[in-house]
Amino acid sequence: RFTTWLHAVASNSARSTYRSLKRRAAERPTDELPPYADPRTTSVIAGSRLDLLEALETVGATHPELVEPLVLRDVQE
Repeated sequence: RFTTWLHAVASNSARSTYRSLKRRAAERPTDELPPYADPRTTSVIAGSRLDLLEALETVGATHPELVEPLVLRDVQE
């Protein structure tokens, strides 16, 4: 079936990417690491939240009446 094949392809691709990232992390010397972790690269949720806050600041500067409904919608989700 197509869905079984697609699942196998996606699983193999995810495993391959994981192994590649793991290898790349092992090859990287620790003295090159930044002094702090950037949430945008360590967590998709935290990065999305920071992007949302920056966008709200931009919208708030031009249309302050839109900020509250957008925040309430984000909190609801």
